Amino acid sequence: MDLPQVSSQPPKKRRRGSNWSLNETLLLIELYKQRAHIIRKKPYDVGFYKPAIIKAWEEIASLLGQHPSKFKRSVKECRKRWCTVQTTAKTNLHKGQQGLTLGKNIFSI
Repeated sequence: MDLPQVSSQPPKKRRRGSNWSLNETLLLIELYKQRAHIIRKKPYDVGFYKPAIIKAWEEIASLLGQHPSKFKRSVKECRKRWCTVQTTAKTNLHKGQQGLTLGKNIFSI
């Protein structure tokens, strides 16, 4: 019975990408807004076409790269950043709504 070979080299570490700047994030949001009618379609919606959604994300990544600041981001990075922006916005909105009432019923005052 052969035993598996153990590599003497440590596993390769994943390289971390550069942080997104505020301008880069704002441009991503603007480009997303222009294509939201395509990207936000669900499989059960009329006119759903997955290649169109993929193409829209490819356009966003390409336009980020054409910006004078030369933001070089992949489609995967753009989609991940968009998810992060959405999650952060929802969290901040939820925290803001809690803070407005301070956990009390304001109508009982």
